[in-house]
Amino acid sequence: MKRYAVKIDLPAEIEYVITSLEKGGFEAYTAGGSVRDFLLKRAVSDYDVTTNAEPCDVHKIFRKCFDTGIKHGTVTVISGKYHVEITTYRVDGDYVAHRKPESVHFSKKLSDDLSRRDFTVNALVYNPNEGILDFFGGTDDIKNKTIRAVGDGEKRFFEDALRIIRAVRFACVLGFEIEPKTFCAMKNNAKYLSDISCERIREEFTKILCAKNLGALAVSAQNGIFDRIFPDIKSIENFEKISRSDGGYCVKWALFIYYMNKNGADEILAKYKFSNAEKHKIKFLINSAEVNFTQNRADIKRFLQKGDIYLNETEIFLTAIGKFYPADIISDIINSCEPYKLCMLKTDGAQIKNYAKKSEDTGKILNYLLDFVIENPHNNTKERLFEKAEKFYDN
Repeated sequence: MKRYAVKIDLPAEIEYVITSLEKGGFEAYTAGGSVRDFLLKRAVSDYDVTTNAEPCDVHKIFRKCFDTGIKHGTVTVISGKYHVEITTYRVDGDYVAHRKPESVHFSKKLSDDLSRRDFTVNALVYNPNEGILDFFGGTDDIKNKTIRAVGDGEKRFFEDALRIIRAVRFACVLGFEIEPKTFCAMKNNAKYLSDISCERIREEFTKILCAKNLGALAVSAQNGIFDRIFPDIKSIENFEKISRSDGGYCVKWALFIYYMNKNGADEILAKYKFSNAEKHKIKFLINSAEVNFTQNRADIKRFLQKGDIYLNETEIFLTAIGKFYPADIISDIINSCEPYKLCMLKTDGAQIKNYAKKSEDTGKILNYLLDFVIENPHNNTKERLFEKAEKFYDN
């Protein structure tokens, strides 16, 4: 174990948590991402604390706390604006379905707790009185921009296959490379990714796709690591087009699916349990690639009719895949208030129902009028619309 006499400027609320545990006779350290991100000079927003105090002890020390993962020894303490997860040192039992330990046992040794963690860069701890404690060479791996499994990589990924995706995520987000033995262990255990819940895969991949460097994803994909969960991923030739784009995670997923298997969008979105709103946006973006944009204002307005709420994302998506996007014409249509939706008509259903022979025809007449003014926006007046409505049954 190495000790580094480094001073981390912890928020007062976090120091209060650590000091309170120590006054109670226990060890306490900030752990994992907060220490890693401090060394990388990245912003730190979450602070987790690891301790040899058991949950019952934490409840005695802090008034504002509640159980959030009591089975695994986690109690959340409210300290100012922070919700601090405090977890007891533990040793994991056998893992079930390559994801979660069947049981956990509390320990009094910090080294026991850190030895079960995923990567060396996440196995660092800090205490204001002791500095940074490094049991597995995480500080050197941060300097060398390396993702390395703690201990035996084969065991780490066999225990929890989600760690395979997390390794890629950290490499992409931090701009690191995966250490060769760790990468080999990932390949050997990639078959167990099919045991991971679709929600967790979606969550991790969203973070990966939003990273600025997808080199680790490209290498992993070409080595077959993700074949079990995304069988067509090898068809993506250039991940840089995804990483260079902006526009939010739905744009990233739209590009990912478009380059991988655009015809399988429905299946992918359903399998990975996207919300209905996310499905609609991602599918709209993917389908926009099939639109043959011209200078015809009427055709462009019919496109706007289907997805004007996604204009910014659509421009980003189409630009990323090298498709023409008529930004100037769309801007002019919107600024000129040319009608392209029913709500933009100078009439409504209450008025148009007088022209319908059957109640169900009211909607048909409104769409008939909308098509009329899309082609001829100057006719969007009550007089011209009523005249046109009278001729609906003549067509």
